[in-house]
Amino acid sequence: MSAPLYEAVAAFARREKLPIALHVAESKAETALVHDGAGPFADALRSRGIPVEGHRCSPVAYVMQRGVLRSGTLCIHCVQVDKADVDLLRSAEAAVAHCPRSNATHGHGRSPVDLFRKAGVPVGLGTDSVVSVGELDLWAEAEAAGLRGEAALRAITMEGARALGWESEIGSLEVGKAGDLAVFSPTVPDRPLPSPTVVLTVVSGKIVHQISAT
Repeated sequence: MSAPLYEAVAAFARREKLPIALHVAESKAETALVHDGAGPFADALRSRGIPVEGHRCSPVAYVMQRGVLRSGTLCIHCVQVDKADVDLLRSAEAAVAHCPRSNATHGHGRSPVDLFRKAGVPVGLGTDSVVSVGELDLWAEAEAAGLRGEAALRAITMEGARALGWESEIGSLEVGKAGDLAVFSPTVPDRPLPSPTVVLTVVSGKIVHQISAT
């Protein structure tokens, strides 16, 4: 919650023309810290002699004030948000990484994905980390988000690319885009089954790994 650190990162990203990704609005404890200067995070900081004060705003509004939210910023989680926060994300042209399995594991609740989509805020699926979910599996994230078939495929391809601002480069197999492809064995029509064997890997249209048929 260091204002100087947020501002320095935002300034560096602007200067170097780099995107920003940050975890924000994940838990009620985070909201209590930012809004009221209270809760377990505040207690832990004060126990280390670090002064804490409330800012009377949401975590999303706080990082907006620090200059962090802008076009290309990826906001990970965004569970504890309201309509005003969604409006801020839309106006900043930021995007959201939805991590349903991590949110469920830690009991943080569910991100209001429908609200983001209605507002035109790009949403992609994320895994958070192995600490939260173990195996990193976007198909499992899609399933946890209640997505199946084509909706799941679209969420982990085109929608993810759009959230990263890369939809003109990746996300679908089209002429002019990077053609990344992995082939597993065995497979089923809508989801690869777990397998230690990757038969073929193609990156930007070039084969970088292939198991020859015997």
